[in-house]
Amino acid sequence: MKKTYSNANNYILLPGLMLIAALGHISAVKNNFVSDTWVFVLPRSLAETFGYFFKSIIPHEWEAFWLRPIPMFTFWIDNIIWPGTVMGPHLTNIIFHVLNVWLIWELIGFIYGRSKKGGPGSGAYLPAIIACLVYGLHPLNVGSVAWVAARFDVMSLTFGLAGLLAWLKWDAGNRKLPGIFLITLIFMCAILSKEQSVIFPAVCFGASILRIKNDKKNGGKHVNFLFITALSMALYFIYRVILFSGLGGYVREGKGLNPAIPFKFLTAILFPFANVLPDWTLSLSFILCGAAVISLIVYVIRTPRISTGTVEKLYILAAASIFVFGLATTIPHAGMTLERIMGHSESRFTLMPVAGLSLLLGIAAINLNRSVKAYKIILILLLCWSLLSAWRTTVQIQAWHSSGEIARSIVTDTLKIAPDPPRGSTLLFYQIPLSTDQHAYIFGIGLKEAVLNEYPGRNDITVLGRARRSDLKKIDPEKDYVLAYNKRTGRIEWLTPESGE
Repeated sequence: MKKTYSNANNYILLPGLMLIAALGHISAVKNNFVSDTWVFVLPRSLAETFGYFFKSIIPHEWEAFWLRPIPMFTFWIDNIIWPGTVMGPHLTNIIFHVLNVWLIWELIGFIYGRSKKGGPGSGAYLPAIIACLVYGLHPLNVGSVAWVAARFDVMSLTFGLAGLLAWLKWDAGNRKLPGIFLITLIFMCAILSKEQSVIFPAVCFGASILRIKNDKKNGGKHVNFLFITALSMALYFIYRVILFSGLGGYVREGKGLNPAIPFKFLTAILFPFANVLPDWTLSLSFILCGAAVISLIVYVIRTPRISTGTVEKLYILAAASIFVFGLATTIPHAGMTLERIMGHSESRFTLMPVAGLSLLLGIAAINLNRSVKAYKIILILLLCWSLLSAWRTTVQIQAWHSSGEIARSIVTDTLKIAPDPPRGSTLLFYQIPLSTDQHAYIFGIGLKEAVLNEYPGRNDITVLGRARRSDLKKIDPEKDYVLAYNKRTGRIEWLTPESGE
């Protein structure tokens, strides 16, 4: 039997690449929850989960913050598999991240298989290794993988890549109608994970138009795909425009648009090594990840499989479109600075352009004519980049760990100060930090849920996570608590009238 890309040697390379991606992020499993993660990880029954969505999808005030039921369902599963742990939800994010590495491997393998091979050798291992390592270890992906609440981003990419792979195979196959419905279903799962993934059906929609234009004989079979995709997307967008007062709520929130923002995100993608946590430490996970990277590169260098080919322009255009459109979706973040992108949770918006860049680099490697010497030089450069990125990924996870410890201390101190608040009490938080020095979130909208989770059955307690001075005038000293964060000590303090505050 003739060995192909999909069954020759990937029993070593593909598992190795997936292991590297997992090791690069595994230290996140010990991190405490941060920001709005408590909103999603609170224990709920399946009925409560769907009830939560009913309230979100059709709220009485005719506005909603998201429509992302697919990831929310996995949070419900988390509470069944590993209830009450911080490790479990983090591990779920890592599993989906590793699954994305596998999908990128499959995409590059498919594209290589469809290329016109013109050089020596019989494998596309270098293109696949480049694509998988760039995506799997890119430091900006930490904002999605290590922050549990950002599972929306990771899962939307999972379904987006799966839908793209399904479309490519359908395009190269018999193009029967059932395949179209399957592709549409996968893309809807992507969009219902996070709306940013609309770029994937949009890319395939444009590719189908090109097929119709350039292939008069077989292109007509894409008409059904265009019709079904257009209909499903139209219904979805009508719903969002009506319910969200704009696509994604940005119009309602008045954030504005800034066409310069994508260039800042691009800079961060190309050079994600700035803004390093000053007190980072060498971790076992980094050592293991580095050892795995070195072992894989040495294995490939010792058994070179030089391959060349010419990739169809449509595939190059599709990967480039994912990269460009992924960057374009960052336009609404009008006030974002480069420093905040580097270490801030908003780096999660780079997940799709990083995936597009990974595919582009893999495709470029297919197209290059390589000698054995050039092959080894590329692998050595990739080794250096991977080790540097694994280190930067570890440092960024440590920044999230720092945020988690501050969040944990805020909740712990609150319980010590108010172990059993009187009925009808208000816990008013003042000057709570939102992020660390590296801009990793501490608390956003999740402080209320984090605190109430420690008072089971107490529905009479009111939590004001971002108190204003006007709120301070309404407190009742007999039953309410004013809690402030002391930046010098890093602890929560109880402000009382006697303290002079």
